[in-house]
Amino acid sequence: MLSENHILYGIGANCECALLQEPIDDENYNPEKNIMNTPKILMENVIFAVAGKGNICALTEKGDVYWWGE
Repeated sequence: MLSENHILYGIGANCECALLQEPIDDENYNPEKNIMNTPKILMENVIFAVAGKGNICALTEKGDVYWWGE
């Protein structure tokens, strides 16, 4: 989720380590075993973000684009 203060948070399934956390279980593809229940700051100064099943793409205030996951 993206806050009004341009802070990008991650919560939910950590597939492909898209939430920037090491997998809780060896089954990286299994969202049922790699859940983050507490929001984590992923990035600041973000004006737009989109997320897929195992990836995130973010656009910063400076116009830089970041993509991570698979």
